[in-house]
This record gives sequence, structure tokens and C-alpha cells, in this order.
Amino acid sequence: MQRHLPKIALAYIIENFQEFLENLFDAKKKTNAEELTLLDSKLKTNYNITFLEITENEYETIALTLEKIDSITLDKIALLIYRAVTSKKKTELIDKFKTNKEIFNRLMQLIQLSEKKSNKVSVERNNLKNSVQQKLNAKA
Repeated sequence: MQRHLPKIALAYIIENFQEFLENLFDAKKKTNAEELTLLDSKLKTNYNITFLEITENEYETIALTLEKIDSITLDKIALLIYRAVTSKKKTELIDKFKTNKEIFNRLMQLIQLSEKKSNKVSVERNNLKNSVQQKLNAKA
């Protein structure tokens, strides 16, 4: 027992030091609300559209603008909206997403557009699509 104690203590010290180094060098992770705000600003600047317009306007009204957005950004938009809708956080924007009865239909449209534009299979997109489909099936 005595021989194992120094090894355990050393392992504990190494593990804590590793965590310290990771925290020291890793950039602070943004919250979903911060990511939403940042991407919303980029969408306004680059495509002249906002998250609210994406989620609340008729699809036909925004389709041309959405077509200009690359699949990686579309995936990020859909993921951030899904995280917001399924989170317990409360912000004005997140509350608007949550009260939108058609939000999961819009998420599916975004995912399908991203699939159409992308030439790569995305596991993350497929997982999101399955989750959204489950929410839509639960509502039916």
C-alpha cells in the first residue's frame, strides 16, 4: 500500500498540472448567447440578414439570401438556433426562438439547404437533423 501512494500522488499532481496548462492556453469558450450575438453581427455585415429574419420571415422571402451563405455557416446557424431552443437560458433572442411554433421546420429547411450546398457528409449535421426530426415527430 505504501509503495502505491507516491504513484497515486504523482498521477494526481500530473493530472492537475495538465488541467492547469489546458486552462491557461485554451481560449475562453463562448456561451451560446455570445456565439449567437457574434454570428448575428457577421450575418448582418456579410449577408444583410439577422437570426430573427432567418427564423421569422417566410422562407421564400429569405431564400435568395440564404443561398448565398456557405454550408459551414448554415450549419453553425442551425446548430446555434437548436442549442438556443433546447437550452434553459433566457435572453430576448432565445425567447423569440422558443415562442416560434415553426422553429423546427425552419431548422430542417436550413439543414436541407446546407446538405444541398455541401459536397461533404457531416456527422454533426446528421445528428442535428435527427434531433430536429425527433422534435418534429413529437409535435405531430
